[in-house]
Amino acid sequence: MIDFPAFFDLINYVSLILVMIGSALIIYGAAKASVGIIARGLHRIPDSEMHIRGQFSQKIIFGLDFFIAADILTSVVTPNMNDLMLLAVVVGIRTVLSYFLSREIKEIGAN
Repeated sequence: MIDFPAFFDLINYVSLILVMIGSALIIYGAAKASVGIIARGLHRIPDSEMHIRGQFSQKIIFGLDFFIAADILTSVVTPNMNDLMLLAVVVGIRTVLSYFLSREIKEIGAN
C-alpha cells in the first residue's frame, strides 16, 4: 500500500526539482544571450541579434515547460478548487507565452 504522506512529499520534491531546472534553463539562456550581445557589440562574434534572441526564447520556452510540469504535479498534492483554478490560469498564461515565443522563433528562422 502507498504511504500517501511520503508520496506527497516525493511529489513536492520532484516539483521543486522541476522548478529549479526550469529556473536554471532560463538563467543559462539569459547569461548566454547577455554574453552573446556583449561579444557581438565588441565585434568578436558574427551572430546576429535575432539569432541570439531566438536561442534565448527557446530557453525560456523550455524553462516554462518545466514550470508547467511542476505546477501540474503540485496540483495533485493539493487538489482544492482554488488551487485548480489558479493552476488553470497559470498554465493558460504560460501556454500563451510559449505560443507567441514559438511564433517569434519561427519568424526569426524565416529571416
